Amino acid sequence: PGEIEHEQPEVYVTMALGELMAMPPVQFLVDSLYTRHGFSVMYGPPGCGKTFIALDIALCVAAGKDFHGMGVKQGSVLYIAGEGVGGLGKRIKAWIENRGGGITEKELPFYVLPTAVDFTNAGDVEKLKATIQLLEERAGGFSLIVVDTVARALLGADENSATDIGKFVKTCDVLKQSYNAALLGIH
Repeated sequence: PGEIEHEQPEVYVTMALGELMAMPPVQFLVDSLYTRHGFSVMYGPPGCGKTFIALDIALCVAAGKDFHGMGVKQGSVLYIAGEGVGGLGKRIKAWIENRGGGITEKELPFYVLPTAVDFTNAGDVEKLKATIQLLEERAGGFSLIVVDTVARALLGADENSATDIGKFVKTCDVLKQSYNAALLGIH
């Protein structure tokens, strides 16, 4: 009985050209390399040095030191070491001795999560978010979250599946938006 109400379809928010042109310029975490709030993936074949480069970038961000001539915006870093921490300590010690410029490990706002987190599992993601929240109380906000490796963050999922990669990307987007941080995946 009565009149049938017609539901209005939900619509996307659009921007007029003037609104788009008035947006502030892109901010970089590492000049011309990584944006301050972006999502990037570094990929290459096994053994080509991806973790060495990712650690160098992450430690430069934590220390506020230029990355090979490119300016860096200093901030706290969370490094998710999905393949374990074997050898990371020695690599970080070598970086501090050779590139740290007198900084000590106690002065670096650099935190390592020594296990894989399944980015497709809601329980694991909530545990990760609670961990980051706890760390933020100590370190302030994070500037960079590194996921080393994407394959380990897809535990039991198919890294060649668009659906499973889509879940990974969605979790990365939630993390970068929730914590106002750049996210770097190693693949």
